Amino acid sequence: MEVKLDNVVTIVLMVLGVVLFFVALWVLKVLIKQKKPLTPAYGLFAFTVIMVGFSAITSITFPGGGGIDKHAKGVGKDPGDAKTVAALGEDLDKHLDAAKPTQLGPGTKAELANAVARLSARTNLSAESRVTLSKAQLVLGRTNEAAATLKSAVTANPRLSTDPKIRTLLRRVNE
Repeated sequence: MEVKLDNVVTIVLMVLGVVLFFVALWVLKVLIKQKKPLTPAYGLFAFTVIMVGFSAITSITFPGGGGIDKHAKGVGKDPGDAKTVAALGEDLDKHLDAAKPTQLGPGTKAELANAVARLSARTNLSAESRVTLSKAQLVLGRTNEAAATLKSAVTANPRLSTDPKIRTLLRRVNE
């Protein structure tokens, strides 16, 4: 039997989370007996929930974009940085894949529009950067531009047309 480190970490966090839960209950009991504010126990309970649910937590997003804003600023500063463009693409994937995408705040929209303008101005974009650009255009509601950019990406790299994510994106753009 092979034990992966990820499983061990999950089990250890869960066991320690349960132990911390009982400690938090004891602290709560002591605070109630002493008629003191219960605020210190709240943090312990929150930390317990995080520890027990750690393996199921995939991401934490805040209203207004979160990572999109950060990576859009990075692309706005240096549109040639492939890592930042890829990170923005991943954030846009999460936003587009969500069952009910959150509305982007005005600041995030402005940063994303700036990143789109900077990327659009470049003539030597890779096919992957063009896919990210089309996702950003789609998030901003520019479906015609997104369709044209995505088609140019597929033209530049025909292997992209076989990628299931790109097919889904093509269907979404053409709706």
